[in-house]
Amino acid sequence: MKDNNASAQKTGGIPVNIFAFPLLIVVAALHLIIIFLIADVNRSSSRLSDLMKQSGSYQLDATSLQGNNTVLSETSGTFIQLAGSAPAEVIADPLVTYARELGSNDRGARVLARFRGYNVSKDVLAYVERAAALSDRMVEVQLHAVSLVDSVYPLPASIPEFSSLPLIELTPEEQNMSPEERLGLAKSMMIEKDYVQTRYWIAENISNCNRTLQQEFDAAAEKAGRHVSSVRLFLWISIFTIILFLSATFVIFYRLIVLPIKKYSKEIGESRRIEPIRDITELRRLVDAHNRQWDRRTELESFLRAAAETDPLTGLQNRNCLERDFMENEDYRGPLGVLLLDVNYLKHTNDSKGHHAGDQMLLTTVTCIRECFANGAEGNCYRIGGDEFLVFLKGRREDEIRRMIDRFHSVLAREGISVSVGCAYEEQADSSRFRPMMEIADRQMYEQKRKIHEKDKAETAAAEARS
Repeated sequence: MKDNNASAQKTGGIPVNIFAFPLLIVVAALHLIIIFLIADVNRSSSRLSDLMKQSGSYQLDATSLQGNNTVLSETSGTFIQLAGSAPAEVIADPLVTYARELGSNDRGARVLARFRGYNVSKDVLAYVERAAALSDRMVEVQLHAVSLVDSVYPLPASIPEFSSLPLIELTPEEQNMSPEERLGLAKSMMIEKDYVQTRYWIAENISNCNRTLQQEFDAAAEKAGRHVSSVRLFLWISIFTIILFLSATFVIFYRLIVLPIKKYSKEIGESRRIEPIRDITELRRLVDAHNRQWDRRTELESFLRAAAETDPLTGLQNRNCLERDFMENEDYRGPLGVLLLDVNYLKHTNDSKGHHAGDQMLLTTVTCIRECFANGAEGNCYRIGGDEFLVFLKGRREDEIRRMIDRFHSVLAREGISVSVGCAYEEQADSSRFRPMMEIADRQMYEQKRKIHEKDKAETAAAEARS
């Protein structure tokens, strides 16, 4: 760690681990909080849904006890009222329904057993216990009345449901009653005040049970809702905090990393040295490495370019540089003059006076080329062979180029040097015309050279003839 700090101080900038690790820890902690809050909201919502289902199920179960009691009361009452006043099969129908309902799971004792397994309050359970006890008491009265009727009009053994009825054995006093007295007692039992009052109490207890269940559910739902609202509020605060934190992080990241990278990538693409800005240490190290490489590459490129594109004797650009300039001038459109120059009698000078004299002849020629065509730039003059040179003249009129050539010959004449010049000119030339124009200039240059040599031969022959 000390080495990293020392390196950071030497390089400058801000080490990335100063804010990367705290950022990672904070983001991870906030994400864990959000995951926990989401899980808690889901759990609370699921609990609220379960409470809703349970409350509805419990209320239906309690109401089924009251419904069962109503069915038992109505069917048994109908059977007793019809006893002796209708055909046996008509009398039997209500009792068959009674027998079936008596064996259902909605009987008081069975509903109570289920409620004891439910997660309900003591108040709810007390209401169900009272309703179940009253319901069982009414069933005892109903069975007693049915037994009295059965003693007068025995139930048909052919009906299977009757065999399951738990009939009550009559007391000696009831057995000594006449049939009419037993029927009258049975009917009076079904309409007496206590019986009717018991039915009302069952309904009231079931109503109190359902109301208490609803109140308890409403209270639990309200509590769960407040909890969910609090958790959701905290969740939104956490999400908003993360958004702010990530936004601030993005700004820092953008300023310290993205902007420098964009700047550096542009400067690298432009192939130039990079000036570091305020950024993180690691990027500064990359910049330093790039600059060192760029410096070494620039030095090497300068050396190689000089060796590859410059003629070592004359200092002019060579054929390699000419090819490069061809590609770099592809978009040019306009007036163009192409000159090809060939030094006459260079071989004769080399043979008669030595190569040093020939080199001096070439250097003098180059001085004249620069003076007449380069205009101080020299970017348009090339040595393309031993005694051949090429000049590009852009944006010049043809008559202007002709005057430059005439001046060139005058300057050469003072130096005692002869150069053949071929010229090709076009008013609207483009890159596709460079090479054809060079061929035209080359033919003109060799034609001029041929004429010079023929003139020399003629002058030599005339001198020999005179001698």
